[in-house]
Amino acid sequence: VTLSFVNMKSYTNEDGTETVNVPAEYVDSISAWMEALGEEGDYDPFADYDNDGSLNYAEYLAGTDPFDESSKLTISSYKTLLGSALHSLSFEYAGGHIYGVSTTLSLSNPEWTTQLVKETETDTEHEQIMPSSDDEDVGVATIYVVPAEDATSQFFRLEAK
Repeated sequence: VTLSFVNMKSYTNEDGTETVNVPAEYVDSISAWMEALGEEGDYDPFADYDNDGSLNYAEYLAGTDPFDESSKLTISSYKTLLGSALHSLSFEYAGGHIYGVSTTLSLSNPEWTTQLVKETETDTEHEQIMPSSDDEDVGVATIYVVPAEDATSQFFRLEAK
């Protein structure tokens, strides 16, 4: 058994309803970026520095750039596989990050639930995947989503965990 200790910084949102822990190394690198970009103030995981609709903490989890509005976690390709009940979703990933899929059967009153995914069409089902453990690796990943039972329609949301 190997124990690793990571120096974390805790942040609580303004109304005190949510607290997140972010590695101090990440906060230090973001703070250096902010200084280089002429951004004032301290790192705030609940802010959206690039105004792309994703909070800084969500961008940290996804491995996207919180200062670039074009850098965001999105589904780039979707297919229903013929001869199979699986749905194929492709997205850009950052190594060392974990991704999963939530689904709902209705957008008028959505109840999002974690959906099982596969890394290949024949893989066993998982709640999440890590396309690469190499922190320097980036690329496009395709995951296969097992459809909800008895679903006539289904909506997907890609998430970083």
